[in-house]
Amino acid sequence: SQEITLGLDSFSGYAVFRAPEFQNQLANRGIKLKLVDDGADYTARAAALEKGTLQFATFPADALIKTFSKLDFPPATIIAIIDETRGADAMLAYKKRFENVDQLNSPEVRFVLVENSPSETLARVVIQDFGLQQISKDAILSVASPEKLMEHYRNASPTTNEVYVIWEPFVSQMLKNEAMHVLTDSSKFTGYIVDTLVVNRDFLLKHEPVAEVVLESYFTSLFSFRDSSKLARLL
Repeated sequence: SQEITLGLDSFSGYAVFRAPEFQNQLANRGIKLKLVDDGADYTARAAALEKGTLQFATFPADALIKTFSKLDFPPATIIAIIDETRGADAMLAYKKRFENVDQLNSPEVRFVLVENSPSETLARVVIQDFGLQQISKDAILSVASPEKLMEHYRNASPTTNEVYVIWEPFVSQMLKNEAMHVLTDSSKFTGYIVDTLVVNRDFLLKHEPVAEVVLESYFTSLFSFRDSSKLARLL
């Protein structure tokens, strides 16, 4: 009786939205779900919400604030807190080049990250909290997507001055290279990187019962993964 479209990306924290359990919960209530993976292009995600081509979307709260602040009117509103990341966002570098965060206090360092993403938030928090005052004003090198960041990493040498700030599952992919390690991650900071579920305001006003069903279906599905081994298989 209803078809909805939800925008997201490959972040592991959104795994329940991609799970068959969630789609089945919605289908049992007469709702067909279409997922749109935009590769963490938050500007495009906000534009799709504004046009109404997306009814729902996941959004890190920090990215939402940055992206929506550029619009005349916020096209969507938060209806749920999905999670607060605990280590899913991380800062990685070659072990031989940078042994710890303090060594990043240099004008040669470049932080490679996706613009307006939780990774940018993590990088700026680290710069502030660790007092990295010697870094250049051009220290942040923005890329369009996690895939572009991975391409950047694959073309780099172990002597590079680049530090990679990214989220799961890309963190685990990088750590398959034993020469890489995590300098710090989001588990060291609280209250900065919080993921939310948002809904188009016009859609919510016209179809509030559908939004309620989406929430019920999501949290019911999430509860079905309370067994850690089952959740690990999903991830």
